[in-house]
Parts: sequence; C-alpha cells; structure tokens
Amino acid sequence: MRYAPALAAALLVLSSPAFAAKPPSGGGGGSGSPSTTDPQVAYVHIGGSGTREIRLANEDGTGSALMATSTANDVVVRLAPRSQHQLVYTSGKNVHLLTYEIASTGPKTLSDVPIGGDSTGTVAFSPTGGQVAWMNSADNGIYLEDLASKSITQIVDVGSAFIGDLDFNHDGSQLVYTQSIPPSTSLMQFRSVPVSGGDPVDLPIQGQYGNFRVGHTSDSIVAAAWGSGGPISFFPAGSSSSSVLVTGGRPALRCDDHVLIYITTSRSGEKTFKYDLTTGLGSTFGSAAYFPDYFPDC
Repeated sequence: MRYAPALAAALLVLSSPAFAAKPPSGGGGGSGSPSTTDPQVAYVHIGGSGTREIRLANEDGTGSALMATSTANDVVVRLAPRSQHQLVYTSGKNVHLLTYEIASTGPKTLSDVPIGGDSTGTVAFSPTGGQVAWMNSADNGIYLEDLASKSITQIVDVGSAFIGDLDFNHDGSQLVYTQSIPPSTSLMQFRSVPVSGGDPVDLPIQGQYGNFRVGHTSDSIVAAAWGSGGPISFFPAGSSSSSVLVTGGRPALRCDDHVLIYITTSRSGEKTFKYDLTTGLGSTFGSAAYFPDYFPDC
C-alpha cells in the first residue's frame, strides 16, 4: 500500500495533554435547540430504558436530533459525506442505511432500510459516499456493498481469525482492518486490501488494539487499546511508531484530523470528550454519547 505523507508537524503536539474540561452545552441526551444546518457529529445515546438512539448533533453537542432507535446492544453509527445526508448503523446483526433531510426543525429521517446482515457491530462508510463495508460473523468475511448498483462483494476471508475493526483509508481506495494473530485473540495485525479487488497486505502496526480510525487527510491511524481505560495512540501514515494521545476508546477524527472525539471506558461514568491534537487541550462533548463519528468532509 502506498501511503500519503505524514500529517504536518503541528499535528504532533502530543506530549502530556493538559485536560481542560469544561461543561457541555446541550448535547448528550438530546438537550439544546435542533440544528437547522448540517450537523458535524453522529453518536449513539443509551436512553433510560436501555434503548439505543442514533443521533446527529453539532460539534459542541448542541442541536441533538433523534434519527433512529434500536433495542439491540450492539449499535455503531458511521457517516457518509454531509451533502449526501446518509449514515449507516448496526442493529444487532443487521446493517441499516438511513437517509435524512435538513428540515426547518432540524435533521429528519426520510428512509431507513436494511442493506446487510450477520454483522458483528463493525461497519464503515466510504469517504466517497459510494460504498459500505461490514464484517460478516457467519463466515468471517468482510463484505462491500456498492450503493449505486446494490451489488455485494466479499473482499476478505480471514478464516478462523478474528476481525477487530475496519475503516476505509482517506481516499476510499483501500479498506483497512485488524486481524487477530493466532493463537492470540487480542493481538492484532493491521492489514489493507484494495476495494477494487486484490490481495491484502500487512501494514507496519501490530498490537492489542480494539478499535481504530484512519485519518481523512492521510492514512494516519488512531487506535485504542483493548480493555478499560486503554490509551489511544496516533500512528503517522506508514509508521510503526506511535504517540499516546489520551486514555479512552472508540476514537473518531474530525475531517481535518486536528480534533479527536472519543469515549471514556469506565462504565460507572462513561462520557464523551474531544481532544485538540494541535494544542493538547481537551473539552467535554456531552455525557452518555457513545461510539461517536465525525462526518468525513468539513
């Protein structure tokens, strides 16, 4: 795989983040006035009854709008380019494609249709908006659907290995995923495969990483370690060396790769935070906002 140049040096001001938390303004559970402009963030909110709510909001957590609900435990949301007004989410073993509009009262769901099954709660939307990928638990394969033609293709078969997470690279030409290294079920090898077809290749990253995201401006990677309180590390494009950013999980990068949004992993007080990679400062996005995602374009 051919990597783009590493991010600018300003992106790597990563030593000892001074975590200056400040109170959230709306957000989280859905407070604040609905946004009548395109939102910047999607996330899953767990309601009082345990129902999972797929929500869109502004970057500061305000203007939260409910788009869909699920009674499944495993719910993850990923976003298409903003002008496309689409997202995908997992609900149990199903993958849903949701289309919405921006109405006078805020984002409004227009359609919500299943497009894939046997998912393990791992799904990715191409940054070009044309393809969706997910891991199929029935045969340990990664499947790709072309949304224009509706064709579904298996592009990876990992056999008896375990797939941890997957994401498209910054231009959508490659699918990056983590595959367990036997006999371990937690030691993962990062790999990539062309979405147009071809053999997977190993990337220079191994470790006990539960989930990750590829950058939007280059193939830099932020990866979160397994377990409670695992650190999130930043790997410049093509590098096996990393810098630790913050402690948490489920990382997502803003479209300019300058801001990280992530969750803490303490179930007694799980929250969602933002971290500015250029300044090393943190802030609160809102409480009870899980598995966040930024839109791939600004």
